Amino acid sequence: MKFELDGKNKRVYDVLYIPTITHYSAGYQNHIIYPLDIYTPEIAGQHGILAFDRRFSIDYMNELINSTIDEKFR
Repeated sequence: MKFELDGKNKRVYDVLYIPTITHYSAGYQNHIIYPLDIYTPEIAGQHGILAFDRRFSIDYMNELINSTIDEKFR
């Protein structure tokens, strides 16, 4: 990401989105932030969110990202 300041004008460009997962175990313990590209199905299967939302998976996260983040930023 780059920033440019010209007088009162500000510009942000060359933005790149890096998807991450905030992983935690049961009881909201052991928080770890993983880049999605190294997050495995085995780790996802241990995420504390599964106690509340059984939809959670790597595929679910990719669908969510693809439906909400413009392709030019992915």
